[in-house]
Amino acid sequence: MSHYRKTAIVRLVLPSGDSGQSLPLTTDRAYGVFVTIEGKDSPAGYFRSPINDDQWREFRNKLSSCNTVRPSVNDPAADDLAFRNAMFIQDLGTALFTALSGLNKEMAAFLAAGSESGAVARRLVIQTQRTELHLLPWGAICDGDGKLLASHDLSIVQSWDDFSDSQTMTKSRLTLTRVEGIGTSGATANALTQLLTQSGVVDILNTKSGGSDTGDGVSTTAGPDILHVEAHGDDVTHQVGGVSSTRFAQLYGQPRMAMLWSCFSGAANSWGDSPALWLHRDGAAMVLSFQAELHVLDAASLTQSFYSEVFGPAASRDPETALVHARCAKFNEGFQNACWASMTVYLRSPLDLSALPLNGPRVPQSQWSSAPAPSSEVGPAQPAAGSISYGPPPPMTGGYGDSAPQAASSYGSALNAVASASSAADVSGDDSEETSDDAGSPDSASSSSDDSPPTDGDVASASTPTTGDADAEIDEWAAVEHEVCKMQPGSWKLTDAPVALAEPNAKLPIDVFGGWRGNVIRLDGGENPVTRDILSELDLLRAAPLNANAAEKLVWFFKRISNFGSPLIVWTNCQRRHMEFLKVVVPSPSLTFLLLLGPAPEETIPGLVDENRLDEARELSAKLPADTPGAKVSDETLSAAYYAGVRGAQPGIAKEYLQRIDSFQEWLLLMGNLYSRDDSNTLSIPDLLATGSRFLTGDCAETRREEFELLRKPEDFYRLAMNQPVAASSPREEARAKHELGYLLQEQGQPSTAEAFYRLALANLESCDDSSDGTRHDSRWYFALSAVLRDLADLLSERKSRVRDATELMKRAMAIQAFRGMRLQLAYSETTAARISLTEGEHTKAIDHALRAANRMEECVNWTGWGKALGILFDSLAETRETARMISLANIANEKIRASNLSTENIARLERTFKFAKAKAHWIAGELTEARDELEDIHRESDQDEKGAMDREIDRLLTFLRVTRKTSEPPPDPQRPAHTRKSH
Repeated sequence: MSHYRKTAIVRLVLPSGDSGQSLPLTTDRAYGVFVTIEGKDSPAGYFRSPINDDQWREFRNKLSSCNTVRPSVNDPAADDLAFRNAMFIQDLGTALFTALSGLNKEMAAFLAAGSESGAVARRLVIQTQRTELHLLPWGAICDGDGKLLASHDLSIVQSWDDFSDSQTMTKSRLTLTRVEGIGTSGATANALTQLLTQSGVVDILNTKSGGSDTGDGVSTTAGPDILHVEAHGDDVTHQVGGVSSTRFAQLYGQPRMAMLWSCFSGAANSWGDSPALWLHRDGAAMVLSFQAELHVLDAASLTQSFYSEVFGPAASRDPETALVHARCAKFNEGFQNACWASMTVYLRSPLDLSALPLNGPRVPQSQWSSAPAPSSEVGPAQPAAGSISYGPPPPMTGGYGDSAPQAASSYGSALNAVASASSAADVSGDDSEETSDDAGSPDSASSSSDDSPPTDGDVASASTPTTGDADAEIDEWAAVEHEVCKMQPGSWKLTDAPVALAEPNAKLPIDVFGGWRGNVIRLDGGENPVTRDILSELDLLRAAPLNANAAEKLVWFFKRISNFGSPLIVWTNCQRRHMEFLKVVVPSPSLTFLLLLGPAPEETIPGLVDENRLDEARELSAKLPADTPGAKVSDETLSAAYYAGVRGAQPGIAKEYLQRIDSFQEWLLLMGNLYSRDDSNTLSIPDLLATGSRFLTGDCAETRREEFELLRKPEDFYRLAMNQPVAASSPREEARAKHELGYLLQEQGQPSTAEAFYRLALANLESCDDSSDGTRHDSRWYFALSAVLRDLADLLSERKSRVRDATELMKRAMAIQAFRGMRLQLAYSETTAARISLTEGEHTKAIDHALRAANRMEECVNWTGWGKALGILFDSLAETRETARMISLANIANEKIRASNLSTENIARLERTFKFAKAKAHWIAGELTEARDELEDIHRESDQDEKGAMDREIDRLLTFLRVTRKTSEPPPDPQRPAHTRKSH
């Protein structure tokens, strides 16, 4: 289907209105400009080409040179020259960007919109009947930083006549004519035949052999839906495959899509008189062509990526977006070859292929079974959509067979090849690769879509049978099939899985999911749902982020498949927390999720601590075996047992596990944490030596003893932990020490230094490759990574200039925390998200985040964090001048904390905070007497150095509101002239 794109049309005309005379490019000629953005016209200045005709020839020579060069270790000079030429082309793209941005402020904002977070997909149409302007490399436009605009999801196309937003519709099956030029290698044929045959929606009508302008061909009135031309182009004769530019439209009709895999097909001469332009002018909706040389390798890879995205496993059905992705890939992977600049796309109107059936594959193939489900209720097995075999493509017919002449490395001039094979110029025949009708399946899914995220009411639970007999299994699969058939696109459903799926390596029966039109992708388990097989079969393996954790890989994966053909994600053996994960990351509404709950995993102490189930974690910790060689407990488990104790305000229990830690770095980290929680946790030197006695043996005993005597404050432990010898240091623990030290520095009012430590810690954690004990992605690594992301976001959240960076960090942290079920950490992240929204001035969002944070904190029985969330809620209400709500909220908050398990001291501290919020509410409402009374009630006389930010604010307001009379100032002298008195 065609995706919505915000469209800007730039129409370029000669002031005289003359469109027939051919003119050379010049930098002096001013073209009139009409700018229309989303149907709204805006005044614009004049456009001048940044290059003249001679400079254009230089540009195209450099472009041709780039496209014919491949990286070679044997010829670094050629590679260097190609890179310099590509830089020259990139500079020209930047010059075009500058010229367009200068037309008016609306166009400048449109072009810059792609750098904004969450920017919509856009389209820039260069519409002109001046042939010389079609020569400029519009698709190669780069911004001021040299970044290709297409990378911001901007489709840049050219048009001769008025561009239409009305979509060009297609039938439910497409026809394709393939033209093979003489002397070509057939590099595009394999991808074409295999992908289109597998798709089941394209019929390859015939394979024609190009090579002479005989006039024979497809009728001009009823061309194919897709014209696929692989032929040599000639820059001298202005021909492609032996056919002149003017004959192309007559010979091949009016195709919906014309793919011209040929050199110079986009600009056969300096006046822009190209086969692509003639096809476009004569009615072709979309034409892909190339301005310069086209290397065989580029043609093959572009064909593969384009047809794969539009018709293959991705099945996006959006040719325009596929071309944007292909251009970006060439820019990123082959910058010096400059194929990204040579690509020229003509478009009359967007193509809508939504009439094609979305019979996508079932991925990964190894986890699906074609055997019917054992159920009489399910009905006879239906051949499921996507169950087409993925074997090698059938042999091609109608070409040259084994007698084909040797192909060149590009699709440029092939006069010698044409001469040597002139006898075969008119060979043609029917294509024997007739595609079978698509398997088809009942279209039971509703076409309506709910774009809003599902609520808790959307979570359904199917009845789980209490027996494991065959009848129960039949009922279970029937229930799953029923859910699949009634699911609406964009919905989420959580239900119990059939018992059979609990078996190791259990497969999904294809027929149960036959009612879903589109791709069905199976994710399995909660540790690594996105496997290599899935990425490989969806052609995403090369683009996958390296060393990404499971949560962030899922977020990336959901984004990449959002434009696939209505994918259904079946997540088997998942847990309830994964529904929470979906609510946090909010995937595209084009994705549909069926979550099949797996058996509850074995409970572990780290897992219980992550979920903040501290009582259960302490119970399990008490059952740990004694520290003996035969029953060794890992440091990861002991660390979690420690946190279960200290977070439950039981430091005595926590200290017991410190004496069993093996890693000196881990011991230092936990001791620093113990010291930072309360001054009463500080140990005397003898007690410290006793707690760490296991580290005072061996060759380093004396050195360690001296180091212990210097450990006084938490930062001492962290600095020692991050400065261990390399041989004895773990990158994971070193990063954790940097994070903890950064947090202390932030609390001490040193934000710049804290940020430096946070970024160092983040770099260290992201470099951990999960390949050894010191780089293992265990619970400590996940906690540290999410915590440093959240703390860095919190540090940046109060600075408006850093809010965008903070938002991205926060999204990463919350994705990890939700995926791992870190309930308390997710609550703190919601608090930071509220602060970010408050800084951005989005008060409604800030209130929403703060409410969620407070509720999460209350569930975790963390009243300290609850108070911080309410502080942001008060600030948000103050910004919106909702003073009545502030006062009511303070009263409700007081009732809540009195019913909590907080100590008397902590209750008094929070009550004081809420009274200050009431005083601020009275101040904002203009009730100054009431504000003064509240402030007098909570004012505290103490040393100025001991006062916090709230105390200083209380002093400031109270000093202003108090009514006092100073008696030390003498009365004014009546004899002194009034105009000489000065007020101090």
